[in-house]
Amino acid sequence: MTKQHRRRSALALLAMGLSSLAAADVIYQSDGPFGGFFGLWGADVFVGQTVGQRFAPSADYRLDEVRLWFMSNDFGGTVDEFVTVTIQTDADGPGQSYPSRVVLDQATFEVTAIGWEPVEEAVAFDGVVLHAGQRYWVVCSSDAIGGEDPVWNFAAFGTGFNAFRLGNDPWQPGGSGAELTMAVEARPAPCLPDYIADGVLNFFDVQEFLARLAARSPSADLNNDGALDFFDVQSFLGLFSRGCN
Repeated sequence: MTKQHRRRSALALLAMGLSSLAAADVIYQSDGPFGGFFGLWGADVFVGQTVGQRFAPSADYRLDEVRLWFMSNDFGGTVDEFVTVTIQTDADGPGQSYPSRVVLDQATFEVTAIGWEPVEEAVAFDGVVLHAGQRYWVVCSSDAIGGEDPVWNFAAFGTGFNAFRLGNDPWQPGGSGAELTMAVEARPAPCLPDYIADGVLNFFDVQEFLARLAARSPSADLNNDGALDFFDVQSFLGLFSRGCN
């Protein structure tokens, strides 16, 4: 078991008590990859191109899972193709929008599709805080070489806000275009410091927050800066002192 897998297993156990208390909502849902006028098509995800799609929650949530449809340019099924999915904040430049490179959490999966027969891949996350009205990005990258690379399917219908980065160049400002297939599931978090999710703020929430902070869980990054430090403690204390409605 790798260090990353051990970390995720520990965090999954840490969150087990919370997971059954609130059902996840689908807060972003694209159409599927089938039935488009032009047939199946998608964005290559390889060493030469990183791809992202934006979403914005309407309320406070904790990220649970992202589901993406991927096909492959490896028609023989002989190449191991790994995709790293990161959750990033928005760069929020003047009149522009693109991933900030501030990574809130990341996970890696192996593409199981062989050729252009898309498979929906589910990627679990550790309860990243999603603030109401803020822009976030699901970003996919891969070390695969061109011609044998994973392909993130575009949806059959609809438009989404996406952005592309070629090689190590800066992100090209995003814009509305063909929508990439994506579903985002998250658990409602109407009171962010209520880590026990029992509707009451008390010592157990403090204990849970400190445990997550010590475990380096992204769920403790309350200020969305990609770091776990004193500023998250400060944010927690401020939210805790204001209480829950």
